[in-house]
Amino acid sequence: MKELEVSKKYGIELSESQLEAFESYYSLLIEWNNKFNLTAITDRQGVAEKHFLDSLLGAKHFHGKICDVGSGAGFPALPLAIFNPSLSVFMIDSLNKRVNFLNEVCAKLNLQGKALHFTAEEASSPKQLRESFDVVTARAVAPMDILPELTAPLVKVGGSLVLYKGQPSPEDEQGAKDAEKYGCTYQGKEEFVLPDGSKRTIYLFKKIKHTPNQYPRKGLRKKGKK
Repeated sequence: MKELEVSKKYGIELSESQLEAFESYYSLLIEWNNKFNLTAITDRQGVAEKHFLDSLLGAKHFHGKICDVGSGAGFPALPLAIFNPSLSVFMIDSLNKRVNFLNEVCAKLNLQGKALHFTAEEASSPKQLRESFDVVTARAVAPMDILPELTAPLVKVGGSLVLYKGQPSPEDEQGAKDAEKYGCTYQGKEEFVLPDGSKRTIYLFKKIKHTPNQYPRKGLRKKGKK
């Protein structure tokens, strides 16, 4: 996928086989998007830069067993899996159609990935995936005053939380600092500008102690944080 060669400007080197994998991913994305809505961005340049490249910006922070919460069309998990085949990638999503799409991409591209039908709250049950992952991520899933609560319970003590957001706001900064109550320390953020000028931010956290059992609270996204 030649449109993704712009990644070199961000210090991300992709092999020919990886570019071919992204081409296949794009084809599957468009094919499935014609059946049901996966993304509003469908042009090659837009997908390459706003989805694929955007997902890869935090690649250096991922290792081992990772979980992408609310994976949707697979961002950032699938681009990360293409870039680093050593990752064991789990994707959770609340819609079965998206889960089926994600599993088909993994099968077609021979990626070490698996999609599961869960909400973040369901996945965080001690009987499911609570504190099971080295790195947990999410992209464009919820506001920062909610996002750490939804994702931190899935991270192992000693693991990391890597959260993708757009342009930072004062509310995002406060939400990041409040992550302490979920057992995480805020390590700071990395900021990027995509080729079209849009701004991206990656918030970084370290899990230093167990998340209290009451988190995440039920109905969090419906009620908002109190």
